[in-house]
Amino acid sequence: MSAQIRNRRNQEKGVATEIPTTNSTSTINTKTHSSKCKFCLLLLVIFICFCIIGPFFIPEVNPIHRVTEKDLADADSKFINLLGFDIHYKEKGTGETVFILLHGFSTHTFTWRKVMEPLSKFGRVIAFDRIGQGLSAHPVIGEWTGRSPYAPSMQPEFVNALMEKLKIKNAFLIGNSQGGSVVLRTALAYPSIVNGIVVIAADWHTSGIMPSGKYSWLWNTKQMRKLGTWIAEKLLGETNAEYLISLGWFNATLFTAQELQAALPYFRVRNFAASLWEYAAANEVSPLDDLVAKISVPTLVVAGEDDQVVPYEDQVLLATLIPNSTLVSLKHCGHLPHEERVEQFLEAVVKFVDKSKQASLIQLVVVLQIQQHFLKLSLEKPHVFLLLVLLLILLLVPILSLNVLKLINLLKIMFKNWSIHLISNI
Repeated sequence: MSAQIRNRRNQEKGVATEIPTTNSTSTINTKTHSSKCKFCLLLLVIFICFCIIGPFFIPEVNPIHRVTEKDLADADSKFINLLGFDIHYKEKGTGETVFILLHGFSTHTFTWRKVMEPLSKFGRVIAFDRIGQGLSAHPVIGEWTGRSPYAPSMQPEFVNALMEKLKIKNAFLIGNSQGGSVVLRTALAYPSIVNGIVVIAADWHTSGIMPSGKYSWLWNTKQMRKLGTWIAEKLLGETNAEYLISLGWFNATLFTAQELQAALPYFRVRNFAASLWEYAAANEVSPLDDLVAKISVPTLVVAGEDDQVVPYEDQVLLATLIPNSTLVSLKHCGHLPHEERVEQFLEAVVKFVDKSKQASLIQLVVVLQIQQHFLKLSLEKPHVFLLLVLLLILLLVPILSLNVLKLINLLKIMFKNWSIHLISNI
């Protein structure tokens, strides 16, 4: 018998009716659950709207950051157009030996002020501000086509373009922090233009500032660019300059008040904060962990044992992975050995360069001796000569650490000399 019929009969008899408590409670719970879902959905919609619209209400960076790059140029500043962008550089010394200096993230040529003059006694020294840093161009989205000029894979292109424009065939590359990773990438991409590399506290054992891969699209949205620029300004801007600089030192008191005042104007260049975010947003899935073992040029790794920015252990690992590399560890030294331990740094670099030159000279002598034997053999036994040339192609690269371009040039010289000797003996 249904509950409704029983209730009707009970009403006729004056008996209390049954109350369907279970169904009523279930209905109430359903309504309560529905209300909570609507409330959570409303909060979610508000949060999404805030994330989409909120960043556009962030105030613009302080107008003081409207100084142009050339407004702050020094008497010895030079500018050159590389890949469509004006790049600032400074130069000292002359000679066949060339040093190219690459600074780290959020710094500039000012970091090399203590070593450029001493290094110029040994050759030509060039320090340039990397794209979006110092007095070089600070392009923002919409000012380039194709790959972002801030992308890790684009950094060696700027080094190569600089050397081509200045007609430099070979150079020793010296890089600090993020500049060290650029030096490593350049040695991998363009080994034929690199005599050797000096890597100072390189930031190589990370995939980038921000997570890459499937999250890359997020960092490039208009909202994140706006928010990221604001964050970069607050964390890495002029107000925190003294603290940020101190992180690079074991003994920050060595960085004088005069040096601080000289460094501050660089924080006021237009698009300063925006360019820092562009570096973060331009991440690529291209870590160096699996690549450094392929570096074939002589390598010097310089590390401060008290580095607060990049772990000292990363530099030890780097020196272990790169063939033909040397590690120089400096006690009581932070992230900037070229500023904090100038004499020890220069001593290590000069020794490294001399050793690299001697090794190159020995290689050249060996190659010339082999060439003479081959020339003689080519005249007496041409068939054996051709066979040995094939073996030479397979063996010279790993034995003498020569790259393919140098090997091709060597073979061209050998064939040219062989032809001359052959003609002279006819």
